[in-house]
Amino acid sequence: MTEKIQKYSDQKVVFGEEINCHHNYASLEHHYGKNVWVHRKGATRARSGELAVIPGAMGSYSYVVKGRGNEESFCTSSHGAGRAYSRKGAMEAFSCEAVLNDLKEQGIILGKSKKADVAEESRFAYKDIETVMDNQNDLVEIVSKLKTIAVVKG
Repeated sequence: MTEKIQKYSDQKVVFGEEINCHHNYASLEHHYGKNVWVHRKGATRARSGELAVIPGAMGSYSYVVKGRGNEESFCTSSHGAGRAYSRKGAMEAFSCEAVLNDLKEQGIILGKSKKADVAEESRFAYKDIETVMDNQNDLVEIVSKLKTIAVVKG
């Protein structure tokens, strides 16, 4: 996914600078004086000054971040909160109606034709994004916190 954004002020973002945030790939990189293959699965590159998007779950916040270039992490950060429930487990734990009500209570619009599997993407099926962000402040600097206003899923 490639998005174009640029920091305008503390919480306002306008289009401009490109953000390229792949989160499942392998690339040949130079670390610790050697060329090595780095496989990022559910993670994104966070080189010093490099912008990335760390999405929260459906109905939680997302973040625009700037990488700190932490060599111990191979200049990597998480791509998101990570699952607390498997997809099947989330479907068993959360009803479609409860997830739709949660989104409605937050004023979030859901654009999805098939609603039967909406529970697998509930924000409660994921780890808390605020905790995840706190745990990686040595990897990224938060540029902007984004509130979800709509979710579109195929």
